[in-house]
Amino acid sequence: MKKEDAQQYVKRQKELYLDIVVYVFISLVLTGIWFIYDHGTNFWPKYIYFWGGLYIIYKFIKAGNLAFLRGVLPFADPDWEEKKVNKLTSKPEEKKVTKLASKPEMGKNKKK
Repeated sequence: MKKEDAQQYVKRQKELYLDIVVYVFISLVLTGIWFIYDHGTNFWPKYIYFWGGLYIIYKFIKAGNLAFLRGVLPFADPDWEEKKVNKLTSKPEEKKVTKLASKPEMGKNKKK
C-alpha cells in the first residue's frame, strides 16, 4: 500500500470513528430527552436510530472495512470497478492456433 493510500485509509477510519461517537452521543441525548419529557408517548428516537444506523453502515462500507467480504462479494473490493473496466475495455487477445504434428500410427506403415 502506498503512503498516500494509507493516509486516505486512515483518514476514512478516523471519520468513521468520529461519526460513531457522534451517533452514540446524539442517540443517548435524544433517548434522555424522550425519557424525561415524552416517556408515555411513542418512542420517537427509534427513527433517528434507524437512519443514523444506515448512515454508519454506509460510512463503514465507504471506509473500506469490507475486506472480510471480498471473497464472497467481489464488488466489495475497492479496486473492483477499475479491474472490471480494464477487463471490459481490453482487446481480446487473438488465440494462436497451433496444429499438432500428426504422429504416424504404429503398425500401419510397417512393411512385411
